Amino acid sequence: MNRPPRTCATCLDLEGFHEEKRGVVDAYCEVCLLHNRHFAAHEFTSGLPRAFALVRLKDASGISGTGLVMQGVVFADGRVAARWVTEDRPRSTVLWDDFDAWYDVHVRPHPENESVVLFEDGRFDG
Repeated sequence: MNRPPRTCATCLDLEGFHEEKRGVVDAYCEVCLLHNRHFAAHEFTSGLPRAFALVRLKDASGISGTGLVMQGVVFADGRVAARWVTEDRPRSTVLWDDFDAWYDVHVRPHPENESVVLFEDGRFDG
């Protein structure tokens, strides 16, 4: 049986209470609790790093191989950490100032490799 949420007087009386009550929670108001849980989750997860993988369909140089060749992460400030994952070569990790700098070295100059950059939250082709 669906019942209406237990709601405090502030939530009932204020239009747009979310903006005015940010951070203020009535412990018995289900609307306050739900809103603040959502706000806290967004606040803490919106700045999380985004993981990505570099997949090469071809290897024109014969050095890095095909398939998954690199894993990386883009941090909230835009900086990038990338690590080679090829098995027969040393696995180095390199830091970049931003994603474009990394892309300009590992993807853009090598169109013959048919590289694809995959983010955990979707696809990026450049």
